[in-house]
Amino acid sequence: MIAKNRMDKIAKDLTPQQVVLGWIGDKMRRFNSFHELGEWQIDQPCSEAPLNKMADLVCDAVRAAVKGQSKAALIEAEQRAVREAHFLVRLFINVNEKLVRDATQFDLEAKVILLRLRRLAEYRRKGEEFYPRSDGSVASEAAVSEDENGPSLFTALTEGDRLREEIVEYAMKAFLSRGVVEAMQQNYFAGQSVLFPVEAKYLDAVVKQAEFLVQQYNFWVPSNPFRAGLGSLSRCEANDAEPAEEETPPEGEIDLEKIKAAAATNVRRDLAFAVRMAQAETLAGFGMNEDGARLGREAFHKHYGPSKA
Repeated sequence: MIAKNRMDKIAKDLTPQQVVLGWIGDKMRRFNSFHELGEWQIDQPCSEAPLNKMADLVCDAVRAAVKGQSKAALIEAEQRAVREAHFLVRLFINVNEKLVRDATQFDLEAKVILLRLRRLAEYRRKGEEFYPRSDGSVASEAAVSEDENGPSLFTALTEGDRLREEIVEYAMKAFLSRGVVEAMQQNYFAGQSVLFPVEAKYLDAVVKQAEFLVQQYNFWVPSNPFRAGLGSLSRCEANDAEPAEEETPPEGEIDLEKIKAAAATNVRRDLAFAVRMAQAETLAGFGMNEDGARLGREAFHKHYGPSKA
């Protein structure tokens, strides 16, 4: 109770952003995860609900800041401060909720990719046995059919190419998620963390998992006997014509740095979408439903496609 009273008193001398940062910092020290905060919040009175709490704290701060001014000025300042605080709280809640939702998808995708990587390893073992690379020759019957001897060349190549795309997509989402969180912290929360320890650790694990999957795929590529076999067949069919120098094999190594760079270029876009949606929710929460709906539609169309008349 003493700590609570001290926090309320200090909040009277702070800006809306500082009030929200103080509230977030307090919850980060008390709870280890967003889930723990939610469980605690269920048993609290309405006055402790995040948006209600922020409204009380920032209004106290505003009254102290505009003391002596007109009532109209006070009301306007209070409304502006509460909207700013509500927007930041919604942004904080939304980014944590999104990561919790995405966690299931990240986990499922990683498990599927790992299973398919193991399948590729088995393909490699069979390929080294039935498609020897020593003289570059490939038995035509074995190359085009799949029997007890092992997978066909087409099956192995298709599996590898599809898996490459999935790993690139997974890594893009992982780096993009981290980039958006970091940009949000820097631009709206003065560099303070917006993820609880559990969520922050999980996001770090997702990024490390992406790096691991890329590493494992790239380990498989140089020793892929199927790609060499395809090269032998192609040269025979093309009367020994060599491929163009600029041709890049569709099953080449994944460039992790290019993925990071591509993700970085989309951080601003995804952050803008998250911000606009939080702003739209804030407007709706203040009864400005038409403005909130309009902003939400604009944000959606700008993020997912061209707006429609």
